[in-house]
Parts: sequence; C-alpha cells; structure tokens
Amino acid sequence: MALEGNVEIVEKLHIHVSCFESTISCSIKSLNLQKLELPNGNDDKEFILSCPVLEVLILHDCDYRHLRSFTISCSSLKRLDMNSLQSLSGNTVSCSLNICSPNLTSFAYKSWKFKDIAICNLSALISAHVHVQRDSHARHDDVQYLNEILKGISNVKSLSISSEVLKWFWESTKYEEHMGKDLPVVLSKFCYLKTVKVQNSFGTEDELKFFKFILERATMLKEMSIVTRKMDKKRMTKFKLKLFALKRISPGVLIHCRVGA
Repeated sequence: MALEGNVEIVEKLHIHVSCFESTISCSIKSLNLQKLELPNGNDDKEFILSCPVLEVLILHDCDYRHLRSFTISCSSLKRLDMNSLQSLSGNTVSCSLNICSPNLTSFAYKSWKFKDIAICNLSALISAHVHVQRDSHARHDDVQYLNEILKGISNVKSLSISSEVLKWFWESTKYEEHMGKDLPVVLSKFCYLKTVKVQNSFGTEDELKFFKFILERATMLKEMSIVTRKMDKKRMTKFKLKLFALKRISPGVLIHCRVGA
C-alpha cells in the first residue's frame, strides 16, 4: 500500500504499524485521518508518529485507547487539529499524549482528556483553540492537565478557549485551594497574546476574574471577543457593565460581547 501527494481523508482504516510508518514517511505533507484506530506501536504500546515533511495533521475521532502513549514528533508540522469528542467509556483517553513539533503555527485541541499530556514549547505558534471535554465531576488532576496545555501554548498570539474549560478550572480549585494559584502563573507567560476569544460564556463572576487577569497583564492585547450563551436582557446588561468596566493595560484594546446563535 502506498500513498502519494496530499492525503485528504482516510476513513475507518486499520493498518499494521510498519505499513503505517512507511506509508507516511516519504513525501506526504497533509494527512487527514478519521475514525482510525492507531497501530499498537512497539511492545510497550508506545506509538510515535514521525514524518519529517508532514505539515498538516488532522485527527478526527481517532482511537488511542489501546495505547500507553502517543507521540507526535514532526519537525515540519505547521497545523495540528485533534478533534475527538465521541462518546468514550469513562470520558478519558487512557494513554499519554506527547506533542513535539516546534514549528507548529496552528493548534486545535477539542478532545477528551488523555491520561496525561506534555507539549514542548511551541515558539512559532500563532493560533490555538482549546476545548477539553471532561465528565461531570471535576478531579484533582484537572488543573494540572489544563496547566500543561497552557504552558505548551504560552507563545500563542491568538487564543480561543471555551467557557467549559474555565468552568472546569474553577470547579477543580474548590478541591484544593492552592491549585488555583497555578493558573495565573501560567497565564502571565502569555506575553505575545493579541486576541482572545471565549465561546459559550455563561457570564459568571469566575469568568470575569479570567477576563480581568488577561486585560491587566496582556500588554500586546488588541481584541477580546466573548460569545455568550442565551441569557435574559437584564443579566446580559449587568455582565456587559462589569466587563467593560475592567481596567486594561493595553491601550486601545477592543472588547466585543454578543449572544451566540
């Protein structure tokens, strides 16, 4: 089996690990995998995806649950999209995820939690979208998991984050108060941040704390866009008044707030 040029979609494909590696190790620059059960990897169920010329990697509803660890190590990779929100038993992927792609410029992570995650410093990163799905009960390791993602993308210029992620963080800090100190430390490293977008905002006081922290510290921030869930006019007006009253360190920063469709 051989694939040439750009591969757009490989759907429901099961192939042996040696075949999988030889297939993409040559000239493929774009790879879009949907509903793929990844190979078992080595004897320790560790699978490393390494392709020196791969620039675009899209993983949609792929299955990693049989692996102990999954490593993406592609030096030329510029775009990585991970979208895995299909129903899972336990709602947590049971393997570790490692991302080592220093030239990544676009990163979208919309997935259930892996067992743990490690992201190398992505110094070239321009845009990132983060939506981590979890079950209904926050756990002690939730904050650490989110921190690892944020540390890995701290050089990003445009950040889009779901309100569910913020809600997850604030709920988790109720278990151990000292864990709440970690997020401000991580967020303070976002020195190059120019745009922030929050989706599905609930208009809560905890979200306002997040907006306040960003506005007071992001010196290069140009725009903050907030899309809220549907709420009554009185509540929306109250939320906007508090939001627009927040102090801003970056002169001329624009704040947009609207109700989502």
